[in-house]
Amino acid sequence: VLRWEIHPNFDNNARNSDLAVVTLRDAVEFGSHRQPLWLPDFGKEDSLNGSGTIVGWGETEVDQQHFLLKAEIPIHSDGNCT
Repeated sequence: VLRWEIHPNFDNNARNSDLAVVTLRDAVEFGSHRQPLWLPDFGKEDSLNGSGTIVGWGETEVDQQHFLLKAEIPIHSDGNCT
């Protein structure tokens, strides 16, 4: 790992803004279990009205243990989010 960039508003107690960017020193070899992250091009209309996958460690309302969670969410324009 060359560098970690932790979100400036990260709060471990509240678990808010739990996001970081990790810059690797060496290139990664992609394969069936290791794929690049696709980020939509928000300047293009064809990126809108699709869906995106979010993944992260979290808690459920039923069980307060940490689980790796995954969900599909819709991608909307900023104007549709107000």
